[in-house]
Amino acid sequence: MRRILIIMILSLCWATSATAADGVIPLEGTVPDAAAMYLTQNGLDFIGDMASQILSNYDLTPVLMGLNPLFEVSSCSLIFMGSANITDFSVETFDVQLSTTPLLGLTPQANALYALISLYPAEGESLLTIGIDGYWGLGCTTQFNATASITADPVQLAASLTLDYNPTDGFVVTVLQTLINDDDLVISFTGLPDPSLESILLALIDNMLPYLVETLGPELINEMLEEQLSGIVLEGTTTVGDYTMDYAFDPDFTRYTNGYGATTTGQLFLEGTTADPCIDPGDPIGSPYTDGPLPEFSTTTPDGDPYDAALLFSDDLLNQLVYSFLLKGQLCLMFPWELDQKLTLADFAGLFPDYELPQALEDAANLIDLYPVDLPQIVVGQGDADLSLVAQPYRLDWYIQKEGRYVKMLTAYIDLDLALTLSIDAENQLIVALDTEASHVTFDVTGNEYNILPPALIESLLNGFINNFLLPMLSAALPPIPLPAFSGYQLQINEIGAVGDDLDYFGLYCEFVEQSAQSGRPRAGFDLPGLGVVTDRVLTAAESARAGLSATAAPVLRLARLDGAAADSFRVRMDGGAWLEERDGRVELAGLLDGVHRVEAVAVDGLGMTTAKPARLTFVLDRVAPRLEGVRLARDGRGLAVRAHDYVAPVANLRMQLRVGAGSWSPWLRLDSFRLPAVTPNSAALQIRLKDPSGNTSRPQPVAPPRAAIR
Repeated sequence: MRRILIIMILSLCWATSATAADGVIPLEGTVPDAAAMYLTQNGLDFIGDMASQILSNYDLTPVLMGLNPLFEVSSCSLIFMGSANITDFSVETFDVQLSTTPLLGLTPQANALYALISLYPAEGESLLTIGIDGYWGLGCTTQFNATASITADPVQLAASLTLDYNPTDGFVVTVLQTLINDDDLVISFTGLPDPSLESILLALIDNMLPYLVETLGPELINEMLEEQLSGIVLEGTTTVGDYTMDYAFDPDFTRYTNGYGATTTGQLFLEGTTADPCIDPGDPIGSPYTDGPLPEFSTTTPDGDPYDAALLFSDDLLNQLVYSFLLKGQLCLMFPWELDQKLTLADFAGLFPDYELPQALEDAANLIDLYPVDLPQIVVGQGDADLSLVAQPYRLDWYIQKEGRYVKMLTAYIDLDLALTLSIDAENQLIVALDTEASHVTFDVTGNEYNILPPALIESLLNGFINNFLLPMLSAALPPIPLPAFSGYQLQINEIGAVGDDLDYFGLYCEFVEQSAQSGRPRAGFDLPGLGVVTDRVLTAAESARAGLSATAAPVLRLARLDGAAADSFRVRMDGGAWLEERDGRVELAGLLDGVHRVEAVAVDGLGMTTAKPARLTFVLDRVAPRLEGVRLARDGRGLAVRAHDYVAPVANLRMQLRVGAGSWSPWLRLDSFRLPAVTPNSAALQIRLKDPSGNTSRPQPVAPPRAAIR
């Protein structure tokens, strides 16, 4: 049923628009970076077998025949765009999107389905759009929600229906039964010359549909559909990046019955060529369908068994990871934005199979439930982190065993904010690092049924344990993730960003580069006086001052060329703005306001190669001295209270000097730690000056002794 649903939707779109006298529909188009397939863990075994069959047998017939198990066990999303000319009907562009995702909370076999087909004719404003969403699978009710709209200017027909699929009756019978049910079918017209025509047309449809179904019968209708669709062949050429693919799709509507009802089969033939200069001509893997060799992939399954040629893979530790192989030779590692499932501490322990939990801790983990109250979100590029995982809040319920039953002891809400950085090392592994300084976990204990400890003390103990012990341990335990590679090539991260029209994924856009080129790529750094060369640092105010970024009137940031090919120029981005080219390696900072700034830089060599990952630096720009706003002496003439302000530094970080008359200056001291000698009526005026951590010192300011201090 799954395949007949998808194939019928695709074929119906073409059949409603084509006469196809010779049964062949030429299909030509260019698909820039558009074709992609996203798969999660469950479908990987099938994909590995499929890839092996493609490269060893060169017979693609089993690929389409295997589509049914693919949709049964995996999450999949197919996105295709192009243009076509169909007999007597010119289509300028079309979009096809199909996706199926396992649903949590129903059954392991339950899947959500989404399909959208849109045709945009070359002339006029006419548009045909068919969309379907719903869920299907074993052990749960299968339901689809379908919408369709046809616009023939100025009239638009829109229809939507909801159907519960009955696998015993088959797809056609189920649809026809639903069409008769007025509660499930909604039809509307817009743009009619006379609004009263809508009621007349709807009345005709209501009366005609039951008559057609009863007169023709579902079997005859099914035969008519098959007669219209059989013999239609889609063929053409699609170019994606450096790859050119010739294809032909010939649906075979020989029907047979399985446990899901009537099913349709078909065959898909592909052949292609590539002019990708990164592919080694000596690569032993080739295909009779290609004029050149195919790229070789190598990785292993989660069990350690090697794939002969695995195009897609995953890792057991991160089964939420979704990978996409883009035909242009770019790899997009995709993650869902939101995870909606209940987690226990035992689940977290399962992320680290090589670390054996003590039995007492494992027993305690079985008594703790941890789950999100609201869905956690992942933010790309927040602050210094590549990714920020924000979950506010999680709820924790802690139970104890008492008299043979579980009793809730504690309820707490947890705000989670984790900062992660991502990189690819020389062994082609994705390294996920947790920034423990920028990450924090905050507990709010709201229920304490046994009152063993005060809630504030429990919060303090939990926060200290998590932030000072567990997060550093987690950061050290995050395993590297092996990535696929060509022979002699490795991945580099080009960009981290949102993916999809609804921005419901974030992706790491990577490309394959020669390992020799990777090692020889120019590296960028920041050459800071007094600090040496740094590539990824957050400088304190004192370090910024030593590097000359804070204490000078017109600070300059100097870029460094590190090992590898010499850099002909640099590209610099300040505070997330536009990338600018700097040829002399100097970045003038005079135009920046005082405060905290972040700069990123990549080096560019004469061949146009750039730094694999930008060098980053966060620094404090502070060129204005603190301002003395007021001074008050105590009545006994010995205590001193100073009121001051600085645009960057906290008041607690300011320091103060004092002298009496033309005497020597006192040491630099905190503002609240001054004690003065007794002041007499003959005392000369006091002078005070302030200094911030960046070294900016204010002018001496006279302070007259208060009258109360004169005896």
